[in-house]
Amino acid sequence: MLFSVPQFLVGLFLLIQGIVILIQNPRSPLHRAFFIMQFPVFLWLTSMGIASYSTQDAKTALLLAKIGFLGVTCIPIVAYTFSIYYTERWNQKKIMYAGWIITALIATFINNPILVTGVTLYQWGYYISLGPLGFAVVALFACAMFAFTYNLFIQYKTAELKERRWRLMALISGSLAFLAAMDFLPSFGIPFPFPPPGFLFVGTLITLMGYFIIRHRLSDITIILGKTIGYVLLTAVLFLIYVSIFLTLSPPNENTRVFFTRALLFIGTLYGFAFLKNKSQSLIDRLFFREKINFQSEISEFNKELRNLTHPETLLTTIFIFLKEKLRIESSVVLIFQPQEMRWNVYKNDDILRIQTTEATISREFQKFFIEHPELLDIRDLTPESKTNSILAKINKLLQSYNGRLALPLAHHSAFIGFIIIGKHSSLKEYSLRETLALNHLSVPFSIAWGNAKLYERVQNAGKLKDDFVSISSHQLRTPLTVIKWSLSLLQNIFKPTDPEAQDLLNTMDSSVEQMTTTINQLLEIARIEGESKK
Repeated sequence: MLFSVPQFLVGLFLLIQGIVILIQNPRSPLHRAFFIMQFPVFLWLTSMGIASYSTQDAKTALLLAKIGFLGVTCIPIVAYTFSIYYTERWNQKKIMYAGWIITALIATFINNPILVTGVTLYQWGYYISLGPLGFAVVALFACAMFAFTYNLFIQYKTAELKERRWRLMALISGSLAFLAAMDFLPSFGIPFPFPPPGFLFVGTLITLMGYFIIRHRLSDITIILGKTIGYVLLTAVLFLIYVSIFLTLSPPNENTRVFFTRALLFIGTLYGFAFLKNKSQSLIDRLFFREKINFQSEISEFNKELRNLTHPETLLTTIFIFLKEKLRIESSVVLIFQPQEMRWNVYKNDDILRIQTTEATISREFQKFFIEHPELLDIRDLTPESKTNSILAKINKLLQSYNGRLALPLAHHSAFIGFIIIGKHSSLKEYSLRETLALNHLSVPFSIAWGNAKLYERVQNAGKLKDDFVSISSHQLRTPLTVIKWSLSLLQNIFKPTDPEAQDLLNTMDSSVEQMTTTINQLLEIARIEGESKK
């Protein structure tokens, strides 16, 4: 029985880790893939752990072992799937789908002796016995280990220098986790003198891999799991206090119905103290997990990076990453005003930059106000009295529409650009004056960078239009010139005019046509060289 406890706890921890990451951003394919990778491991460790160490009945042990082995069968494909989403090697998706089909086909034989022949009783407990098809699952593990390691290795080799350390650690720890495959040995009749140790490799190395990946890509697991553990412990303490109070006031007696009736009444009474939940979580945040982020320093460093960004999409992706990973702002939206269409371009970022358009019913006075007053607006400052102002009322509506706390106006060269809508912080209950003043320093540099990026985009488009014009016009001119040249040749060689002046005129025309043909060919060559240099 005791042997099953650590295995069960490791499985439960991995499941909680997957859930915690999933709820941070349920719409993210990467977050979902991370959760899906954890779930079969949880199924394996808990079901087969209970089957091995906590049951004396072979029939029950076999049922639990089969459930656990379904999880084992899925581990190779879920690990490979996660590696594809993490490394963004989308060209492997067809292989991934084929892997899922093969896994599903193997799983259908779970009640067939070709896959599971029964359970064997070892000195440490029951363990599943596999038939010939079990070797196919081992082969899946071998293929998944190779593909998983290959994908993470390529990601490591192509990463920027500052990212390579995290990539390497994720590669090493994730690859070593496949050492848990040694747990297959007892399944084929090769006994261990001790309980299978695979859960130690999985529990330690996958958690480390998750940390390294999450530390870099998903979110900071230290804060997330720390909060989760803090909340669980505090909830457990409150639960023990509640149970102690209940047992003191109403000790168990022989009348079970009376006891359970009182228990239900007591649970109902606890709903009146539901406010303690939020209070206790706030206490945990304030005491242990309030991050020390120097907004001013981080924003100053970020503003230096903005000078080198010349593409609007790159600029938007960079600002979203900065707000989320550096400042720990959970959600943000960038609204870019399109004056010709009177619409907002709404940019959001959930691992992939997304754009939507919506109507912008704003006046010239609205635009002029924020050109002259590009200061950050806090939703807390929008009192009922201020909302009677049409401009502030629209800002309040924008903030509510996008769950924003702050609105940072963007303006450049007397032109209104839009807003950065800033949502709630991961650890701060409210933004202090220091943070709002620091965020104000984002407005001007980002507005300048956006203006430069759009200018660069227009220059690029103008250059492309010029190249297209030269190419099209040159080709269009060559056709009539060819006809003229052929007609001149016909006049000179077949009809042969006898008048010397007419002959001189034909020669002059022929020379001019040759010069124009040469000029057109030179223009086409210049357009070709410029096109190659841009590539």
